[in-house]
Amino acid sequence: MFEGFLVLFVAALPLSVILIYNRDKYDLPRVVNILAMIVLLASVAAGVGIIGTVMGLATGSFTFN
Repeated sequence: MFEGFLVLFVAALPLSVILIYNRDKYDLPRVVNILAMIVLLASVAAGVGIIGTVMGLATGSFTFN
């Protein structure tokens, strides 16, 4: 399930960046711009979470009992 969300965010990241930078050219509704920014922030948060998880596993901070 986690990987599915990750793939979704990674796939939506370039589209959201394109929509944010070209919002004047495409004349999109404000809701689309807000959704694009939410996806962009969620992608960054997912990336930070993944990096934190990998670092925790690498340093032995997480223990599985």
